[in-house]
Amino acid sequence: MTRPSWVLLLYALASGCSFALSGPDPKAPVSQEPKCDTDKTSVLGDSLLATTAGVTTLAVATDNAAAAIAPAVLGAVFLAAAIHGNAAVNECRAAKEAYIAQLHAPPPPDRDEREERAQVVRSPAATAPVARAAEPPVPAPAAPPPEPPAWSAFWKEVR
Repeated sequence: MTRPSWVLLLYALASGCSFALSGPDPKAPVSQEPKCDTDKTSVLGDSLLATTAGVTTLAVATDNAAAAIAPAVLGAVFLAAAIHGNAAVNECRAAKEAYIAQLHAPPPPDRDEREERAQVVRSPAATAPVARAAEPPVPAPAAPPPEPPAWSAFWKEVR
């Protein structure tokens, strides 16, 4: 392995992996706050590692194409991890926003209020057809504006 590949491998082992990021649990009750990851630091690290692996692949491929396979595969793994981690964090953030919106929503009406609303809807006055208002008449077209006097009349007045 070349020196850039070793540096990349050591950095990869020291960094966080976005495959470990978790999204919201679909089986969790809606009344509880989602427990998932909202930080994209690992995603950024994996993106940088994927970029570094891509540059290393290009640099190594100029000398030896066979040796460029290792950093290319490593870069693909980091790219896949970054994509997965980004999707998980975005889903988690959306779930937390939905939970917060649910907290700020007004409570559902009581059963008595729902029954009163149902009775109001069932009343004949509420279901009777509503007469449409007559449309206003279309105004007659206005007369065209008068034509300005001819230029010859202008010159007669100027003399």
